This record gives sequence, structure tokens and C-alpha cells, in this order.
Amino acid sequence: MAVHEATEISEKPREGLRGVVVGKTIEITGRKQFAARRPDAVTLLPPESSGLECVVMIEGRYAGTYRFRDTPRREGALFIRHLRSRHRISRVMLLSGDRELEVRYLSELVGVRELHDEKSPKEKLAIVKAQTARNDTLFVGDGINDAPPSWPRPSASRSARTAMSPPKPPAR
Repeated sequence: MAVHEATEISEKPREGLRGVVVGKTIEITGRKQFAARRPDAVTLLPPESSGLECVVMIEGRYAGTYRFRDTPRREGALFIRHLRSRHRISRVMLLSGDRELEVRYLSELVGVRELHDEKSPKEKLAIVKAQTARNDTLFVGDGINDAPPSWPRPSASRSARTAMSPPKPPAR
């Protein structure tokens, strides 16, 4: 199978990815965004289920749905328990742009009870700022986009921030 280079790649918040491959516009977006743009084609989508979902369009027409699941690291639940017992962390919440079913699935695996799903980056920022104003706050993300420069600057007494990437596979 030939692999072709994508060009003119862009990603706008709440719209998804867009690029051109072999002269055809390819878009990857979510179910809600697809339904808003193509209400006439919603019946082509498979029934909703758990997991993350990417709706693929070629030249503006539905081409398929890709589903997958995030899997937290094995030590995730242990880390949450460690924070509570060893560091007296009284409140742990999960902020995500993902759908409620997927956020609930992940939170159950790691032991987080307070969830905020389907949040935009702006909404997540507002939640973090509100928490930081009330209490000392540590926020941890799973990637570099989870610690943008617009987030509150850490201070010695109010907040700290970090972003982590998943472990890299061993070199071959």
C-alpha cells in the first residue's frame, strides 16, 4: 500500500484536523462537529459507544469512523492513591475534552471521582484558575498541550503545573 504525504495540514479548535492527500481534502473530526456540519449524513454514523471516536471525511463526505480507547498507565491508580494518602491531597479531578463515557471509563480505572468532560481548553483554563484562587493546586497533563503558557503561572504557595508524555518505546 502506498503512503502519501499530507499537505496543507491545519487544526482549528472544535473543528478537527484538515489536510490534503493526493489532491483530496481529508478531515478528521468528532461526532458532534460532523453532525453540525452534515446533519443530512448523521444516519451514516455507527451507533454511539464507549471509546474515543474520529469521524473521517473525504471531500466533505463521510468515509468512516475510527474508534479506539485510551489506556492509563498501570501505575495511574496507585499514583492517585499515593497522592491522597502520602500527600494529603483532598481533591482530585479529571478535566478532559473527551466525551463523558470515555472520561468516566478512564476515571474509574484510576480512581478519580470528580469529572469534567467535553471541556474546551478555555473551559479547562477557567476551572484551573478558579481552583488555584481557592486552594494550592497541582495540575498534571498527559501532553505538552496540557500546560500552555496562558495557564496560571506557578507560585510557591498557590499552584504548580507539569505535563507528561507517555513513555517512549525502546529503541530498536
